Amino acid sequence: MKYHLFSLSTIFAFTVVFSSPNNQQFEMDYSFTGIMESMNNVSGGIEKGSVLNVLGQFELNINYKETKILGSFLWLNGENPSSYIGDGFGVSNMHGYNSFRLFEFWIERSFLNKKTNVRIGSLLADTEFSVNEIGGFFLNSAFGWPAYISGNTLNAGPAFFVTAPGFRLHYQLNDNQYLKAGIYDGDAFDNVEGDGELTAHGMHWEISKAQGFFSIIEYGRLAGNTKFNTLKIGFWNYNRWLENEDLIEKKHGLYGATEYQPTFTLLNKNLKYFLRSGISTSSNSQLYQYVIDCGINLIDPFSHVQDDVFGIGVVYGKLSHGDSETDLDLYLDYEMALEAALQFKLMNQIIFQPDIQWVFHPGGNSTIENAIVASLRLTVEL
Repeated sequence: MKYHLFSLSTIFAFTVVFSSPNNQQFEMDYSFTGIMESMNNVSGGIEKGSVLNVLGQFELNINYKETKILGSFLWLNGENPSSYIGDGFGVSNMHGYNSFRLFEFWIERSFLNKKTNVRIGSLLADTEFSVNEIGGFFLNSAFGWPAYISGNTLNAGPAFFVTAPGFRLHYQLNDNQYLKAGIYDGDAFDNVEGDGELTAHGMHWEISKAQGFFSIIEYGRLAGNTKFNTLKIGFWNYNRWLENEDLIEKKHGLYGATEYQPTFTLLNKNLKYFLRSGISTSSNSQLYQYVIDCGINLIDPFSHVQDDVFGIGVVYGKLSHGDSETDLDLYLDYEMALEAALQFKLMNQIIFQPDIQWVFHPGGNSTIENAIVASLRLTVEL
């Protein structure tokens, strides 16, 4: 298979604002995003190989008074790079089941002078809970929706790339603190085996005891004068009733996270860093006992390059043997990924991002050779 030397992302945005006869604004904006991403497993893993993934997303937002409506469509095409590597984290945060699908579709309403808002519809939890904005710079999925949740819930929970019926409540305690909670269908795929055909178009919703329910609650506090000086603490829970309704599968866990932009500089350059960790408090079988990820981004490290960012991140997950005792359990211990990326502008509208990942013990299996994954991403903003 040939190695693709580039990837492409194109973003268009347009906003229309209307005024009603009562001087009440009706606002509508829409955007289209297109991404092509290239990844090559240079060495190690299961086998060498390269993939090219394509993503297209159209999103429409409508705002009127205290109500917001969002609808989006997603087009995915490509191959899973993890099939060459064998990792559990997911080296690509944009790979998904090949499909053209309805993505997010929800309505949100604010109350009590916008201190409280509720959202209901086909939702994502990964965009609102345990969010890691600084870590989102990296390509490995574990820096986004964390493995301490995705690895311990059915089909990774309500996260990219499949939404789930759900309800979310957000309450602003004061200017610097919030409390939010959500409850979602426990199986966004509506298929225990994770077969994406049933939800290929994003228009199949099924809620049942057999699929269970995923719930999460988070407290957040702004610790400084920027949005990056944050502290978050959360608890998640997953329950489902098996064939014998007296038998309930329960999984739950705790997490904490912080993102910080210090006032001091490094080599006269600004920096941002993050630290996030979660543990499974379940007594029964789960995939990850605990996971920790952290990293640092250096802003404008090169004086002669425009809008550049250099980042290094690492994520580590300790695997659990659960209740099973198989020959494979003898080789399962941990998985770790180290990632380094540089992003900069070639021109005002072109962003280039080379990326390299070192994956240690892919899938937590110490018998699989450590892998090196090289990626290239080119972003065009019009």
